[in-house]
Amino acid sequence: MGSESDSWDQPLGAEAYREAVRTGSIHRTLAERLLRRLNIPGDGRVLDLGCGTGIAAEIVSSRLPDALVAGLDRAGAMLRTGRAGVPLETAGFVLAAPERLPFAARVFDAALSSAAFWHFPFWRCALEEAFRTVKPGGRLAFNVPAAQLSDVEDAPPAPLQSALVSEGERRFARPPAPSAVELRRAEIAEAAAAAGWMPEGEDLFDVVAPQRELSSLLEIPAIAARFYPESSAPARERWIAAALARIDPEENFAVRWWEICLSR
Repeated sequence: MGSESDSWDQPLGAEAYREAVRTGSIHRTLAERLLRRLNIPGDGRVLDLGCGTGIAAEIVSSRLPDALVAGLDRAGAMLRTGRAGVPLETAGFVLAAPERLPFAARVFDAALSSAAFWHFPFWRCALEEAFRTVKPGGRLAFNVPAAQLSDVEDAPPAPLQSALVSEGERRFARPPAPSAVELRRAEIAEAAAAAGWMPEGEDLFDVVAPQRELSSLLEIPAIAARFYPESSAPARERWIAAALARIDPEENFAVRWWEICLSR
């Protein structure tokens, strides 16, 4: 019973996502960590794969005002919303898929993908395309939550996550579906090497934030729909509200992430 309102390409959903990401700390922390790994020249060109509403582009532009950022995403509504928050003279947004980049070879000094890589259906091709478009000596850095990796120990679930599971089982007779296909860290590293990338370093770390940040993301239809796509939007809203009623939104929780940096 999913609908168009569940799509990332809806303006209201894109605006809600941008607000949740900009006012929260998780996505900003993730993007800032990647930026520190990339060694971007002051006037460099940066490719942001799966840019969403542009939080990473916004950070690059604020840290390196002479750099140029190309943000790429499949959802036009996300890109249109992102343009409102990043100076047009330092960033451009392109509607395209990461596995088929509309750029010439060796045009970027660095590439990143923050909180997006595991959603790419053809992520191996995305690694190859990033290699093609990044200059020799350039870097690619991206992150994946431990929850999406079968060979990484995840942090204990937040109370809200546990409440969502129990409420989901009660209301829909099954736990929430995985938000994306599970990957393996070793599998990603092997595919990166096959594409030509050399390892520069990796890290496993926790980002701590209040549970209200997680709940603000869950209330975005395109995210909630991943867990019970066969249910109506109102039914999912009631599910989230019931789970929220059982937790303290100001209580902190940890989200564990794996981060990798590669060089060309």
